[in-house]
Amino acid sequence: MTDEIVIKSPDTERKDRTPPGQTITEKWPVLHFGVVPDIDISSWTFTVSGLVKEERKLSYPEFLSLPQVKILSDIHCVTGWSKLNNAWEGVSANVIKELANLLPQAKFIIVRSVGGFTTNLSVSDFFQSDVLFAVK
Repeated sequence: MTDEIVIKSPDTERKDRTPPGQTITEKWPVLHFGVVPDIDISSWTFTVSGLVKEERKLSYPEFLSLPQVKILSDIHCVTGWSKLNNAWEGVSANVIKELANLLPQAKFIIVRSVGGFTTNLSVSDFFQSDVLFAVK
């Protein structure tokens, strides 16, 4: 990532970067539950729906063709470990915001993934400059 613009997450600037009860690790522990799914990228879609002006559905090549950003951030796992200074690359949540045309009454974003996993964030948290859908 030399000579490239990298967004530095504001969390990396905090004096105390490790939440209480977390242990710093230098390795990457297992980051999935169960069997790693075999995903057919020819049928994979990224869908934006809900309180939006128009539903959008993107194929994998269409998703990868969206503008991408590089971000340096920390990760804190619910299992108790933290890894600092990670380089990520992917599609910014703000690019998705432009695609979505959120309606004013939208207050939360729900992200759904393979295997039935979901997470939710407030609109204001989701569209911070350091939020992305990582592909690298």
